[in-house]
Amino acid sequence: MAEAIAVRGEVRVTMDDECGEGIEEDYHPDDQEDVPLMRFQVERKYKGEWVFCEDSSYCTQIDARLPQKELDRLANLILDQVYDEAESITDDPERDRSCKKTCEGLSWINVSWGTKNAVMGWVLP
Repeated sequence: MAEAIAVRGEVRVTMDDECGEGIEEDYHPDDQEDVPLMRFQVERKYKGEWVFCEDSSYCTQIDARLPQKELDRLANLILDQVYDEAESITDDPERDRSCKKTCEGLSWINVSWGTKNAVMGWVLP
C-alpha cells in the first residue's frame, strides 16, 4: 500500500491507494497501460479529533508506484493549497466544513505539479 500524510497545525492531508482506482475506474494490474492512482482527503482537528472535511476526497493523477519522497512532496503540495481554507473551518464539524472547490481542482494534480515544467490537465496515457 502506498501512503503519504502531510500535517500542518490542525490540518491533515492523507493520500493513499486503498481506493483501488486506475485510469479507467478500478485498477487492473494485468493491464500494462493502467496506473494505480492515489486518492487524497483533507481533515481538520476538532475537539482533539481528526474530522473529515466534507467533499474533500478526490482521486488524482498521481501514480501510487512513485518513490515515497515524491508522494510526500505531492501530499505537502496539496496541503499548501488547502491549508488556509481548511484551517478556517472552526465551526462544529457537522456544519459548513467544505473545501470542495479547491479539492476538485486538486484532483488534476500530477507528478509535474510544483516543478518548473508543470503540466496542467490530463497527462496520463
